[in-house]
Amino acid sequence: YQNITLQYIESFSGFYDIAGNHDEFALESFDSPNHNFLKYSFHYRNNPEDFYVSSVVIGDKKFILFNPFYYPFPHSKIDMYGRPSKDVVDKFRAELESNEGISELYIVSHFSASFVWDSYFQSIVKESNATLYLSGHLHPSSFNIGHTGKILEIVAPDLQSHGKFGLVTSDMNQVVYHEIDVDHPILTFITSPTPHLQLSSHSTFSNNKIPIR
Repeated sequence: YQNITLQYIESFSGFYDIAGNHDEFALESFDSPNHNFLKYSFHYRNNPEDFYVSSVVIGDKKFILFNPFYYPFPHSKIDMYGRPSKDVVDKFRAELESNEGISELYIVSHFSASFVWDSYFQSIVKESNATLYLSGHLHPSSFNIGHTGKILEIVAPDLQSHGKFGLVTSDMNQVVYHEIDVDHPILTFITSPTPHLQLSSHSTFSNNKIPIR
C-alpha cells in the first residue's frame, strides 16, 4: 500500500486515509506491534492520538475522520460493527458542533452510520448539519444512496473487487458524488445541479436558478 501510494502522494495537497475493519482484524490492543495501519497510514502514523476522531479543514470545508474501533478487535465476520466508546462519540459530537465559518461538513468513516452500534451516535448523526456522510464497508457493486435523518449518505463500492471508486465535486454549494469505473473512466463531470436522488434537507436547490455546469 505504501509503496504504491508513494508514487502519487506529491500530486495531492492532502492525503487522508482511514482504517477499515480488515486493517484491524485480530488486534489485541491499539498499541499492538501488529497494528500495521498505524505504521503505514500517511495521516495517522505521525498522529496516532487522532486515530478515533480527527478533522481536516480545507478552506470553508471540514472533514471529520471517524474510526469507531475497539480493542481487542475480533477476527473476520465475528463482529461487523463499529462500537465506539462514549468518550469517542463525545469527541465526534464536539467536532460536529465546532463548525464556525464552515459551509460544507463531511463525515468520513469506513462504517456506514447504520453499522455503528451506538444509539447516541445515531441520534447525533441524524440531527447533524453534515453535508455528506461517506462510507464503505458493505462492498456494493455500485454506490448506494441513503438518507440518515437529515443528511445524505453514500456507501461507496470497493476498488479491489469491483474496480470502482468515488469522486466528490463541490461547485457553488452543489455537492455531487461521481462513481468512476477504472476500466471505463468518465472524462467529464456534471457538477451542477445535484442529482435529485442526492439531495438532502441541507442541499441548496432552486427550480429556477440552478445552472448546468
